[in-house]
Amino acid sequence: MKLQEMMELKSEKGYSCAWIAEQTGIPVSTVRKIFGGETKQPRRETMQALEELFAGATVDRKVKPQKLPLYEEDNALEQNRLYTIDDYYRMPDSPRVELLDGRLFVMTAPTLTHQSISISLIRQICDFIDKSGHKCTPFIAPVDVQLDEKDDTTIVQPDVLIVCDENKLADDRRIIGAPDFIIEIISPTNRKHDTVRKKKKYEQAGVREYWMVDPDDQTIITTTFEDSNLVSIHPFSEPVSVAISDGKLIIDLSSFCDGDV
Repeated sequence: MKLQEMMELKSEKGYSCAWIAEQTGIPVSTVRKIFGGETKQPRRETMQALEELFAGATVDRKVKPQKLPLYEEDNALEQNRLYTIDDYYRMPDSPRVELLDGRLFVMTAPTLTHQSISISLIRQICDFIDKSGHKCTPFIAPVDVQLDEKDDTTIVQPDVLIVCDENKLADDRRIIGAPDFIIEIISPTNRKHDTVRKKKKYEQAGVREYWMVDPDDQTIITTTFEDSNLVSIHPFSEPVSVAISDGKLIIDLSSFCDGDV
């Protein structure tokens, strides 16, 4: 993320230099110089700390509610604490958010390419399940997933997922428990969110296989957590098999090569 983008987010969210310093550990004088334009080339470590804070347009629990429309409609929410699933379900529908370890992350609207890829993925998965007679159930976002029934601080909305244990579907409002297979479609605004934060949560929760589809690079990055976190990278031009289906489910995104949709 470029410094100019951070400056825009800082203004939009109402972040103070003191708050940024508190969250990142960067001296407040340094923060003031960076966002005041005095420091033209911040140190690499400093930029990494700032990028972590601003990545994904994070809505942090310590941001003052009067500067965040997200909270203005619900004054019952307390400040300076982690949020829970109960808080999540009291949020307004817009903007869409995910809850990870008590922190809220804004989800940007998907692009047309993102939507087209999602539809293609779910169509291929549904066709396979229908023809093979598997009892697994596929879903497409938005659908709430509580990865661990004992953890009330995390709710995610994967782009595409498969659940093979019907007991995890007992609550009609959300899936409770780790899906067997998850696909996230990466965009410039959610890259770190999907490749770092959510990947770690999925592994910890017991997701068996995780794919990251990157429309910009036209690649599919597959991780099989069951197989010692085996990672493979495939171009869109190459059909890719789903490991947990014993290779029988083949996903083909070749129609999206060179930007075709």
